Amino acid sequence: MSIWILLLAAALIFTGLFVLTVNGPPRALRHSEPEGPTTTGMAEADARFLLRWIDQYAWIGVGLVALGCVLGMFTLFTGALATSAVTPIRAPAALIYAGLHGLMLVFLSLWVLRYKVRSGTRGAATAERMSRVQGNFLEYVPMALILLWLVESGGTPTAIVHAMGLTLFAARLLHAWGLGSTAAANYPRMIGALLTFLVLAMLGVTAIYLSLAQPGGLG
Repeated sequence: MSIWILLLAAALIFTGLFVLTVNGPPRALRHSEPEGPTTTGMAEADARFLLRWIDQYAWIGVGLVALGCVLGMFTLFTGALATSAVTPIRAPAALIYAGLHGLMLVFLSLWVLRYKVRSGTRGAATAERMSRVQGNFLEYVPMALILLWLVESGGTPTAIVHAMGLTLFAARLLHAWGLGSTAAANYPRMIGALLTFLVLAMLGVTAIYLSLAQPGGLG
């Protein structure tokens, strides 16, 4: 049981740190007042609400990090970690890339929130681009991860699974960098999109091959 508490602690710390990265610390903990959200043109009541909401969100980030640290230290100091066991699975490599892409989605989502909430109209174009990065990620990555798990479960060599998983992860990083930087056409965005299509195609034909190669694969 303790390993799951430790994993929960890691997830709490990860999420809390990302919240603080994109949102900034609470105003009470700042040594100086950094650039805040743009409130130009907003009614005074709306501006106060926005600033208060952002500050509350920052405190949530602090709370998540603190709770994660407490849970992690408690689990490590109890000494029960070695007694936990994990049931063997048939697709361990695919799980690695499912986890990596899950963390990437958290990052993209919080980054979208940063630009939408903190930048106001000044950052509308950037917020729109980041929303497109997030939307594009959700269009392609879930299907790719499902196929990756299926082809590994079907007997694809682990080295091939790692190659496709790493290529997909690199492709999404390139696409996020390219589209997040500028709306104009650029090589990182193009290469990221092409690599994503290539991995999906490779996974698709591999899944079909594995199905047909099974006894009775044609029904």
